Amino acid sequence: MAVWQDPDGQATIEQVASPEMAERFRPVGDTYSGGYTRQASWLRLTLAPPHGRPGRAILVLHPPYLDHLSV
Repeated sequence: MAVWQDPDGQATIEQVASPEMAERFRPVGDTYSGGYTRQASWLRLTLAPPHGRPGRAILVLHPPYLDHLSV
């Protein structure tokens, strides 16, 4: 998993998903805690089905102190 902090929260998914943005993301391991901030946190991760079989994934967020979440 990797994260990029958007200082003014104005970036779009098209901008963040562009190849030019890849170098701005920093690895954070299996967990991430951004603390209390007004910045937008963009997370990039890869989901793989268990054992190569189709399956469902569940995203768990703790604690749920979020103003907005888009998946």
